[in-house]
Amino acid sequence: YSINITGGGDMTLFEVDAAANRVREEVDENANIIFGATFDQAMEGRVRASVLATGIE
Repeated sequence: YSINITGGGDMTLFEVDAAANRVREEVDENANIIFGATFDQAMEGRVRASVLATGIE
């Protein structure tokens, strides 16, 4: 799984961690998860999580 969290300059590390943990709760405990965060000033006040999932059976 690949997770990208995008938010405005007001996005906190807590929000990034909360989003990543929410995905972890839904997938196999042995899943390999890679995540990153990106700041986009146009996203001020919002957070978007994009998830790329492969190998789902």
